[in-house]
Amino acid sequence: MSETTRILLAMCQWDYNDRGRGTSFEYETFYQGLRDCPGIEVRFCNTATQGSARIKARRVAELKQRIESFQPHIVWSMFSSLKPVDRELFMRLKSRQDPVTVNWFADDSWRYDDFTVEARRLFNYAVTTDRPAYERCLADGHRSVIKSQWAASCLREPGEGARYAYDVSFCGQPHTDRRQMVEHLRRRGIDVAVFGYGWRRSYVARKWNSIRKNLRLPLPAFSMGRVGRDNMHRIMAGSKINLHFAKNSAGSFAIHARTFEVPGAGGFLLSEYAPGLEEYFEIGREIEVFRDADEMIDKVRFYLAHDRQRRAIARSGHKRVVREHTYAHRVRAILDTIHLHTRGTKGAAS
Repeated sequence: MSETTRILLAMCQWDYNDRGRGTSFEYETFYQGLRDCPGIEVRFCNTATQGSARIKARRVAELKQRIESFQPHIVWSMFSSLKPVDRELFMRLKSRQDPVTVNWFADDSWRYDDFTVEARRLFNYAVTTDRPAYERCLADGHRSVIKSQWAASCLREPGEGARYAYDVSFCGQPHTDRRQMVEHLRRRGIDVAVFGYGWRRSYVARKWNSIRKNLRLPLPAFSMGRVGRDNMHRIMAGSKINLHFAKNSAGSFAIHARTFEVPGAGGFLLSEYAPGLEEYFEIGREIEVFRDADEMIDKVRFYLAHDRQRRAIARSGHKRVVREHTYAHRVRAILDTIHLHTRGTKGAAS
């Protein structure tokens, strides 16, 4: 048998540490995306930073116990805030370098100065998806920084004769100018179904969308609340056009996970343009983009009317994701960078 690399994911298990909102993005992407990855054995430990000092101390104790029992080569975290007890543990782990510690900094496009600059020093390696943050790290003399990117955790082959439940959909929260962009489409007579925490949800909306889907009537979609990731992937595959808005909470434009999730799920992606998209997809052949509200409307209308072109782009985008943009690809590239690969450096199982 080939040797394996043991990775302990030290991340928040529940969405925004709220069990009522379901499992977290990091649990559903990193953990579920790596569970069946050849050459990697992965375990998960809930390390949410929220809660009382007593609860946090208990979680840190559990993490220490998991490190002792599992003997990972890598402790992989995704902290967006740190308590003193976290800082103490990870400073100690960093000095030992056994296991190697890696933190994925998710919000560097808008939180680099108020979090990453200090927190990166607590880990053996810092991973960022933001090129300006990566370049600033190097300029600051922090050489243990790795440039990576978001990816897809679910792969669904685009259906040739797929029946669609929605003409246009959007999955995500209604921050920045997203409400205005959706309303801009609706005022032009374009039906948009929206899903995500913060959008209106009601019994009537659920029933209406159920009737609309089952009868396939040309009725407008109501806004729905948060959906689980399995349902989200079904929505992506069942939408003629999947919108993505690239502006983050700070108002700057960045590449997000949804950029890869939509084509990974077999959907057609129409994304707001963000710098660097050309590194990952061929625009116009694998995904489509818009730069303002008017261009968004023009392209929505064009691709609703041109089924063959839309399906061809969805197929090409899906193939690109399968070939280059899964979390297995990302993790293996990071392992290569830190010279561990899938063999590890201590007691790898055989």
